[in-house]
Amino acid sequence: KAVGYGVFVTLLAIGVLHVLTVLFGAPLIEKIPNTFLFAAYLSVLTIMPCFESLQENVWTKVFLQHSPTTTSEIYAYTQAICALSGAWIGAIVLPLDWDREWQAWPISCIISTYVGHSVGVVAAFVWSSLKTLFGKKKSE
Repeated sequence: KAVGYGVFVTLLAIGVLHVLTVLFGAPLIEKIPNTFLFAAYLSVLTIMPCFESLQENVWTKVFLQHSPTTTSEIYAYTQAICALSGAWIGAIVLPLDWDREWQAWPISCIISTYVGHSVGVVAAFVWSSLKTLFGKKKSE
């Protein structure tokens, strides 16, 4: 049951991310397969790990209030935010007229999404390590 729901949420996120990607300036008609696959890539890289590691009632606290507390919440939050930010930053080179192969849609966004995700993993490790080392100890 949970796997089916996870697949459903990921597929739903593909549609939402496809629409958002087009609204942010991706080609609407010319490169629909590329845009769809980019949305699927983003969904699998950001939504699926969050769905697998977070409880349903925690999503609001983590993503809307920006206050992850546990290690899994920190990892899910930083990876998703950094990967999506990387995808957005990768679009900077698209309007430049250098005519390079790597500049075609969505290659630069995919590369920067990988970089953003990697930065998110490192940032989550540092954040959770510092929280473990210097976090306030609860007195019992």
